[in-house]
Amino acid sequence: MMRGLGEQMFKTLLVSIAIGGLRLAAADVPPPPEMPAPKSLTLNDLVFAQFGGGWVSETSTPDGAHMSASLILKEDLTYENGATGKAPNGAALSAIGQGFWSARVSEHGAVEIVLTRDKSDPDPAWVVRPASDGTLIDGDRKWTRGK
Repeated sequence: MMRGLGEQMFKTLLVSIAIGGLRLAAADVPPPPEMPAPKSLTLNDLVFAQFGGGWVSETSTPDGAHMSASLILKEDLTYENGATGKAPNGAALSAIGQGFWSARVSEHGAVEIVLTRDKSDPDPAWVVRPASDGTLIDGDRKWTRGK
């Protein structure tokens, strides 16, 4: 009987030591840092994450005209673009521009990227649409990722 009682006391002592050790270990763990409130994403944030950065377009016509253009969508909702080319008669073309962009959902439910020189313009002259193949479409022009 003494032997059984001694073993029981020994087991109880080990459990007490283990629990005390766990309490000490738990007391030494610092609390996790405060997490900032999650930022809500806007449609512009989502579109920039997917389509922000540089795009290029090369267009040639059967009569010999050629145009190379670039478009850069920036995180601050501005854009830059440039174009160089030549007309069928050999005349050179060069243009640069900049302005503002924003994303919207069309009446058909598609995402569009509208570009304008004036933020308050309700009817922007330039709209590009993301295509399922990862390009941007502007009328009959196709924009691919710049290299």
